[in-house]
Amino acid sequence: SEGSLLREIDVVPSVLYRTEIYQRTGSDEARAVQIYDKKKYTLVTNWPFKVRALINAKESRTHGGCKKAIRLLKNMKEDADAAIALSSFDIMSLVYAMQDEDLQHQSYYEGKIVASLQNWFSVLADNEIYLRTIDVVDGSRKIVQSASDVAAVKQISAELNMLILRIAQELQHDIPASYQAW
Repeated sequence: SEGSLLREIDVVPSVLYRTEIYQRTGSDEARAVQIYDKKKYTLVTNWPFKVRALINAKESRTHGGCKKAIRLLKNMKEDADAAIALSSFDIMSLVYAMQDEDLQHQSYYEGKIVASLQNWFSVLADNEIYLRTIDVVDGSRKIVQSASDVAAVKQISAELNMLILRIAQELQHDIPASYQAW
């Protein structure tokens, strides 16, 4: 932000890390990015190419349900009244941990994804021990690192419960009165 710079910028020293496996196979998933942590004087390794490949494979297996679920949750996080302290990567990892069949849906029934997400996050919110066992997509760490992460999962669960309630109310409102008595 000083000198001739017109705005603040962050400079992040990093390198593209071509692992031994990448050099042997040429497989993109075997490449990583190493970012210098100046406080610890070490390189932190991230695996964005591996993550992309794993998410794309799940997206294929779920016929488009994986990325729809991730987008929905990210939008819910941004639209929530209270801040939800989960990163986009953690949200993606929580969806990645879901069973493939829970994310599969027919094009005429995308609401199944919302119901599956509500069920999954309800399970996670009610079972902290299990929640703490789930790894991020690339397996580099556990998703839950603190009590605030647990609270954030519970917040998303509550947001999903409210979304389901609003959908049910809207559907009830759209049903003609003659059918509501059934």
